[in-house]
Amino acid sequence: MVVRSRTLRPRGRGEARLAEIDEEIATYMQARRNNEISPRSLIALLGPLEEERDVLMADRRRHSAQVVKREEMSVEVVEEWETLPIERKRALVRESISAVVVHPVGRGGRFDPDSVEISWRQLE
Repeated sequence: MVVRSRTLRPRGRGEARLAEIDEEIATYMQARRNNEISPRSLIALLGPLEEERDVLMADRRRHSAQVVKREEMSVEVVEEWETLPIERKRALVRESISAVVVHPVGRGGRFDPDSVEISWRQLE
């Protein structure tokens, strides 16, 4: 059976914005060193950028922790799957899969395991 995963990591946008913020901060700091802006203006410009950066960094840390937790859980589950009670197996499947789609195989066709598509739950 072929399992097609649709798990996407929407991290690219946040990482790109973090890089933009770092560039903006560097630009403002250079402008201050060149006496192009006042200290008061620098503080006013940096405040919102630093707040946004803090939110993005917290999101990055939260996502990283979830990835590590999921990876650790995956190893444990794989090693212990056969010994887990059926209720726990069902709960793990519900937590991990958002949808299962069985594509049609045609008229009179037999079940084809390759026609099954699993959509894995995204990390939040």
